[in-house]
Amino acid sequence: MLNRILISSLIAISLSCVSKQSNEYKLEQLSIRPFIKDSIKSFLDDQYEFTSRSIGEFGTKSEQYERIKWLISQMSEKEFIELIETDHSLLKTLGFLGLYRTGSDKTSKYLIPILSDTSSYVQSTSGCMTNTISIPEFILIENFSYPKISNPFIDKHVHTIDSLIIKYDLNVRTKLTDS
Repeated sequence: MLNRILISSLIAISLSCVSKQSNEYKLEQLSIRPFIKDSIKSFLDDQYEFTSRSIGEFGTKSEQYERIKWLISQMSEKEFIELIETDHSLLKTLGFLGLYRTGSDKTSKYLIPILSDTSSYVQSTSGCMTNTISIPEFILIENFSYPKISNPFIDKHVHTIDSLIIKYDLNVRTKLTDS
């Protein structure tokens, strides 16, 4: 447990030290439409994290949440896949969320690589709490609401998801063993 806290702290420090120059450089290499690139740049520059619909003590509406929602509604499947294939944790996560939330058939192809990436972390703010968590834990807890929620995609992949949770010792309860 102490190791997880120490690792999370080190990751949070390293995330806060990431240069905005490197974000611009990575974006220039992507073949994404310019107006989408501009919004992704704002996403990276603004808070460098995922946020829930409302944040802070008084539940202030989150601009970052609205930006993510808008990006997902505007991006193409090809653009989502290009983000997933970067080595940038926020871009990779945004790409996967886009595929998942738009119901793309390609989501299944990227499920195992995304849930196996236990060395990449993202920051997530919900209410007053900001956490640095691995991409798989963020996807499963914050977006799939795993194991509480069921939907056709999750039901189809429940065995794969549970086996990855066990294999990588993710801080997420399994669905099949909790039933």
